[in-house]
Amino acid sequence: MVSFWLIAVLAALVVFLAFKMNNFRTKAAYIFIFLGVSFLLLTSFLVFSGQEINLTTVEGVTSAIKTYVSWIGNAGSNVIKISSYVLKQEWKEDDIINLTG
Repeated sequence: MVSFWLIAVLAALVVFLAFKMNNFRTKAAYIFIFLGVSFLLLTSFLVFSGQEINLTTVEGVTSAIKTYVSWIGNAGSNVIKISSYVLKQEWKEDDIINLTG
């Protein structure tokens, strides 16, 4: 848990330094990198919070990677299913009848 906070503080420091730079492209790149790292940290924290994973062994690292990739794949699959369900809905009636006049 300490390493999570250390990485979060370092990422916040990078964003702070990005705002001190003058070039807009550099600022945008640092913010994009910060958001990517934040997304990876948040999702990995959510995925691995209830599991005992040893990242000091090769088997533990491969297990963690397999779990993370399957979690991201399932999340993407669920987004695709929900999006296709939403697109198939009949949101607007073709024959709208004005009952007031």
